[in-house]
Amino acid sequence: MDSKENTDIHKIEKINSLLAQNIRDNQRTDVGLIAHRFSNWHYQNKRVAKAIATLHISITYHNPDNADTDLQNKLYKLGFFYYKIKDYKKSNEAYKRSLKVKGSNDLAGQVYYKIAANYYKLGDYDLSRIYYELSEQVFLKLKNYKRLLKCYSFSYNTYSKLESKEALEKLEYNLLQADSLATILSISNTDRYNIKKALSSYYNDYKTRDSKKGIPFAYEALHLAKKMKDSSLVSSSYIKLGILNDHKYPDIALDFHKKALAYCPSSNKKLLSIIYANLGLNNAHLGNNSLSITQQLRSLVAYTGTDFKNISSEEISKILNERYEDGNLRTKLANTAESYLLFAEKTKNKEMLQEAIRYFKLADKTIDIYHKNSSANTSKLIWRKKATEIYGRALKACYLANDPTAAFEFMEKNKSLLLYEEQKKQRELQNLQLPEPLVKREQYLTNKLNELERIKNNDKVALKLQIRYNDSLVALTDSIKRMYKDYKSLLESFTPFPYSDLKSSLTPNEAIIQYHIPIDNGYGIYPNATNGYGLIITAAKTHFFEMDSLQLFKSKIEELQKKNIKPFTTKEDIVAYRTIAHTVYNKLFPTEEIRHTIEGKQLTIIPDDYLTTIPFESLIVSLNTSNDYLIKHAQIHYKYSYTFHEEMRVSRSSNTSHFSGFAPVKFDPMDLSSLEDSQEEIESINSYYKGNTYSGVKANKRAFKEALKRSNIIHLATHADATDSIIPWIAFSDKKLYLNELYLIKNNADLVFLSACNTSTGKIETGEGVMSLSRGFFYGGANSTISSLWNVDDKSTQYIVKQSYKNLYAGTSKAVALHRAKLNYLENHTGSEIAPYYWASFVLIGDSSPLPTKNYFLYYSMEIVGMLLIFLFFIRRTKNKK
Repeated sequence: MDSKENTDIHKIEKINSLLAQNIRDNQRTDVGLIAHRFSNWHYQNKRVAKAIATLHISITYHNPDNADTDLQNKLYKLGFFYYKIKDYKKSNEAYKRSLKVKGSNDLAGQVYYKIAANYYKLGDYDLSRIYYELSEQVFLKLKNYKRLLKCYSFSYNTYSKLESKEALEKLEYNLLQADSLATILSISNTDRYNIKKALSSYYNDYKTRDSKKGIPFAYEALHLAKKMKDSSLVSSSYIKLGILNDHKYPDIALDFHKKALAYCPSSNKKLLSIIYANLGLNNAHLGNNSLSITQQLRSLVAYTGTDFKNISSEEISKILNERYEDGNLRTKLANTAESYLLFAEKTKNKEMLQEAIRYFKLADKTIDIYHKNSSANTSKLIWRKKATEIYGRALKACYLANDPTAAFEFMEKNKSLLLYEEQKKQRELQNLQLPEPLVKREQYLTNKLNELERIKNNDKVALKLQIRYNDSLVALTDSIKRMYKDYKSLLESFTPFPYSDLKSSLTPNEAIIQYHIPIDNGYGIYPNATNGYGLIITAAKTHFFEMDSLQLFKSKIEELQKKNIKPFTTKEDIVAYRTIAHTVYNKLFPTEEIRHTIEGKQLTIIPDDYLTTIPFESLIVSLNTSNDYLIKHAQIHYKYSYTFHEEMRVSRSSNTSHFSGFAPVKFDPMDLSSLEDSQEEIESINSYYKGNTYSGVKANKRAFKEALKRSNIIHLATHADATDSIIPWIAFSDKKLYLNELYLIKNNADLVFLSACNTSTGKIETGEGVMSLSRGFFYGGANSTISSLWNVDDKSTQYIVKQSYKNLYAGTSKAVALHRAKLNYLENHTGSEIAPYYWASFVLIGDSSPLPTKNYFLYYSMEIVGMLLIFLFFIRRTKNKK
């Protein structure tokens, strides 16, 4: 122990004794002042944990007679100390406390962008954006252009991750404004450098790539770095020049990366890891695949200090949780996986393929951590999209390795994960038997957040409201965690249903068909934008296939959907439809063996992305047979994901049937056309299933919300629109019910039949699925829905509806009921009336089993038999007495 350490220990003991004495004497002013100075001393000597503990004492004993700015500054400093030890949540708690103190508006503006930086670290990008917006508004109002410039510059990371067109336009505006302000303000060369570097990065992003614009900014950054004689900044500038040239001129890029390596200080491990990663990317583009792997592994070692080739699962878990916050580890793991994949494809090395899959799974785990730490739904959706970018490339490795187990896991994680998590959370919260006010509070805050996220209003009032509701929801969730120890375990990462369990559960007559459509930016070591994948799983065999030329295929799907939504009017229409529908069929079922496999099977189809817009039943199997629709060869229903619907299935408790049918008929307040036959539709169903029918003015929004809670068969014969540009809705006699409202109404429905237009369509969120009205009912707890893919025809709709319920009442499964209703329609109609427009719109999503229904004939028959037995018993007893 050296003399400085001895001196420090003596000083700490002395100050602690002085603090204790002042606390005993209740000398608040002295305690607050001494602790504050003591905290600063600890921080200067790199004892951040002790600095935090002492600063807490200073805040606790803050003299209320002192200026508010004093307390505001202490809380600001506390937030900064927590940031230094990477406790971003506690850092934000301190920063937000400082905002509640009436003090300096300038400091409040700084606090906003500090909170934004923390949310960026946590992966909550939408909340980060909101706080940058607030910071910007404060500095604009104060006309503090130096702070505004910093705000513009700091916001680069957040807006670049949001990736939406609006976010990227805002980012370019911010950076160009900062660059313009830098010409008229007296600022440091470091600030100027950061702006030039950010602009060069912006013009290198795959969505905004423009090397001609980016390279001059990179050279300006290099000039400033050399002027400051900062070797790390010089190295970083060469990295930017290398990246900007790599796409078109990999040889030139390699020279820049080598210069970056030469300038990089050996102590700057983070920068070294970036250089190695870019050298790996560059060498992959030059065809040096083995060297590419070596460089990527070096990047990981430099960044984590660990050799990932020989690492335990415990060490991996620790590293992923410690290092996830800046996003670099995810990128490095994915790059390493892609390097292995590229090398394996060229060498046909199976071990390399398994390494690729291993690293893809590790990259996915970092996304799981981000996803878990994000509180805003919009941020979670961003992470689903980033996961999709990994999965498309990972599935290529799975395909080459013929590994359907890993493939199924990636495919399942790419669908309805948020829906699964929300359903599981709500159900488990219900099992915890939370007090009703707590449940209602959670629902209220969730609804308000959904509304504000939908509106996307960036004025100060709206932004602060969104923050308030989000903070309240997070606080409520934290309090539930403290009160109910079991709750925390409910929020663990999503685990897909095991492939082996699924396969062993299938009967010889069943097949599960899972598709994946990649969303790929086309950049990186192994871009895979043009290939999709399919799994056809039966008890006997699994077919794992690749679909190429997806851009052309997407246009075919769009063409098919346009033909689906219109009746046939000419022979040419029929020929054109049959041709395109047969082309799509061959793509989705690409071999004769696969087509033979699905023949006569009960198919559960789990579509992805734009495949959700078409009914597979209307595909044409053969051009040699008239009207040879797939529905004639297989029984079909759909699922969002196997894992989600299996979780819903095992949680069911209803074994009775109660029907509620709604037919508003007229919609005068909304200026929608009348549906004159809709009342007859629900009354015909009521003849099979006893319950309540609501028609005319009785079919109002309030009545529906009440009925939904207690009915397990819901039928809606009304207007609806999930293609509404603002938010999907269902019309009732008095007003519309919107999708965000539907999310908050709990139900226990075994079947929701949406006899209305476009109820299975909506905005497709990459990596999650369709934001449809049908999804809204699943969110509330429904087991299955029958919903429509386009504007339905009234006459054919009534036919299919009545036939479906007739079949259901006879005891068939939901899938069989709808299947037979459609076949019955085709058998009894001819000419243009057999166009898919009339019969194919309705699709069954979710559980396909029969409804839990009373067979009233059997019920009354058993009652009569029982009465006869009692009668005979008394006759016999009377005879015996005689």
